[in-house]
Amino acid sequence: MKQMKKWLALCVAMTICVCTLVGALSVKAETTPAAMSLDTDGKATVIPGEEVNVAIRVSGIPKEGWDALTVKLVYPADQLELVGASQGPALGNAIAMVNTSQNPMVISAISLVPIANNGALYSFRFCVKADVSPGQTIRTQLMIEECKRSVPNGSSVAFVDVISPQVVVCDVAIPQLSGLQVSRMPHRINYRVGMPLDLNGMIVTAMYSNGAAATVPVDQLDAIGFDGAKVGRQQVTIRYQGWSLAPITIKVRPFLYGDLDGDDRVDSMDALAILAHEAGLSKIEDDKLVLADTNGDTAVNSMDALHILQYEAGIIPELSVEQEI
Repeated sequence: MKQMKKWLALCVAMTICVCTLVGALSVKAETTPAAMSLDTDGKATVIPGEEVNVAIRVSGIPKEGWDALTVKLVYPADQLELVGASQGPALGNAIAMVNTSQNPMVISAISLVPIANNGALYSFRFCVKADVSPGQTIRTQLMIEECKRSVPNGSSVAFVDVISPQVVVCDVAIPQLSGLQVSRMPHRINYRVGMPLDLNGMIVTAMYSNGAAATVPVDQLDAIGFDGAKVGRQQVTIRYQGWSLAPITIKVRPFLYGDLDGDDRVDSMDALAILAHEAGLSKIEDDKLVLADTNGDTAVNSMDALHILQYEAGIIPELSVEQEI
């Protein structure tokens, strides 16, 4: 009797061990649910005006495959503008539809033959709007409604968890300066000793890494190499945010050609003084006659007045007499 009880206890113990082992093997045999995710091809920062690709990817699809899929993509319309959408290889030969005219965008796909492909399901190309400020964060969100396979009894098997939405984030960075371009030189390149440097009229365009361009305010330009107390030609370098332009030639003299009234400007009032002198209505002092000969022909007349008007209007960059020095 005792021997039979021992055998019975041994059989029960072996049965428990076998069940435990089978249970453990069953747990290991369970397939891991497939996963869907968003990515931006590794891009973590963007700049205003730049394009960014947002891809919906799937992984871990079992060999049985899926035949019905519906997902939604939400994007911040105040930060992103949709440029285009393209079907990815993971959709295989599925019949897919996407409504890009609404936000969230709905992507639906069905297939008569189950699809077990992994990789990109759909890709969306966005452009970061120009008025998005650096320091902002852009969030796109994927909401998974279904990814399943139909079975003969009329039900279905879900492959992808639909519990929590997937979010991909990009931080907006400041565009990087890639170069400078000069489209117009300063109005003044000739100076009398003691005059401060004047860059008014100069147009410098900053070129950025995102293809954007912007005019640099004159007061943000730095000038290196100008000495208003030194007579002669000077090479002045203009800089902006660490970038330098080719040096411009500045001429400093003891006097300023064309400036007959001593206001450090060459303008229509000086031209009028020359016309009045030629007409005999007034007289230019002898020591200033050399300043009135703006075209360098040794005569002071209406041609010099016309020359000044052309200079003031920006038609010529400097007076003819100044070019010879």
